[in-house]
Amino acid sequence: MKHSKSNNKQRSFLLIFLLVLSAYFWGCEAPIPPRWQTVSVRNLYTIDLPYPLKATNEMHEGAALQYYDPEGEMYVICMEELKDNIKAVRSGVKMDDYYKMVEDTITARASYKRFIQGKKLKRKGFSIKEGDYEVVTDLLGVEYHLLYRIAVIESSQYFFQVVLYSPYTDSCNIFDTYDTITRSFILKDELKNNT
Repeated sequence: MKHSKSNNKQRSFLLIFLLVLSAYFWGCEAPIPPRWQTVSVRNLYTIDLPYPLKATNEMHEGAALQYYDPEGEMYVICMEELKDNIKAVRSGVKMDDYYKMVEDTITARASYKRFIQGKKLKRKGFSIKEGDYEVVTDLLGVEYHLLYRIAVIESSQYFFQVVLYSPYTDSCNIFDTYDTITRSFILKDELKNNT
């Protein structure tokens, strides 16, 4: 009898261990891959966004691209600035300085900010600097715990700011989605040159 109870406890422990382990690994696998839509903006660039994101014009008055998930799971904003219109750029401001300005502006109201990871990438015709942040911030009197991706894209004539945010999660699924969005950015001139 004692031997049987001991085996049952071992089996129970093993079963719990396997369930926890499978939940850990399963948590990073996307059960259903998202469908994607390619959005073209002002004959300047295209970018891929997941469904069910929808266009709006109520998020930021200066953003040419504004998309949101009606369920509140993701928001995407993109703005462009012509370098000739930015005095600081004419005075020698480079990508890192511009990125820092965008980061400071976006996280200005944060009561907590943690840098998670960042990358620099080169593409034909432009460079990308991006960073992911865990942020706790106050928006209109309500505190939100968010995951931001800030990406600055520099071409010969423009700085583009791509800002993605969603409720905070440490799931690798959201980072994969963010990567797909920022890596999909293509200048229209690049499209012409590759066709």
